[in-house]
Amino acid sequence: VTNVPGPMEPMYFAGAELVKSFGMGILAEGQGLFHVVTSYNGNVILTFLADRQIMPDPEFYATCISRSFSDLMGAASKEKGLSMSKVEFNDRVAIVTGAGAGLGREHAKELARRGVKVVVNDFGGARDGTGGSATVAEQVVAEIEAEGGEAMAAGCSVTDMPAVEKMVADAIAKWGHVDILVNNAGVLRDKSFHKMTMEDFQFVMDVHLTGSANCTKAVWDHMRERQ
Repeated sequence: VTNVPGPMEPMYFAGAELVKSFGMGILAEGQGLFHVVTSYNGNVILTFLADRQIMPDPEFYATCISRSFSDLMGAASKEKGLSMSKVEFNDRVAIVTGAGAGLGREHAKELARRGVKVVVNDFGGARDGTGGSATVAEQVVAEIEAEGGEAMAAGCSVTDMPAVEKMVADAIAKWGHVDILVNNAGVLRDKSFHKMTMEDFQFVMDVHLTGSANCTKAVWDHMRERQ
């Protein structure tokens, strides 16, 4: 979720065209690499879709996302009649959850390359959500800083609302504002329904659904005030 001033319809159409062309040969017919949805007040929601049967290699998929993000920004600029080949977001601040590996890491690093100051959030656990280590987020921060970007680590779980609120407050205290939220955090407890316990089901819902709501709620009033 990001606050972007000005009309966003050109980006929507550019994104739709890009999905159609970039997904060819990679995703099954009728499935897009991602969708770009715009709302009436200029907020943009990016929804990333993946199917392990179609895209079984997470690293390759992450590379596709990174390339698509660059191509989308370029296509949007061309649609708007802009001459720049690279869209930058200097002085913007983003929080990317689940940014310690995979797609979240790619989101965080690509935003940093475009001038965004990034809060790298990752609980640092295993794919199933067990364990936890602050070093996972700290490693991505080090990678961003090595490329000349600015970032800070946040090792909290998105299921912990007080910790999420502190993460947002820390970002505002450090950089003055938050402009972008990427709700990417997720866990994998991959079982057929008849083998899944309700505890597993609830945990996945806590991270994927409630975790996204927690982070969105934590930045909501701040983003509205800045519009």
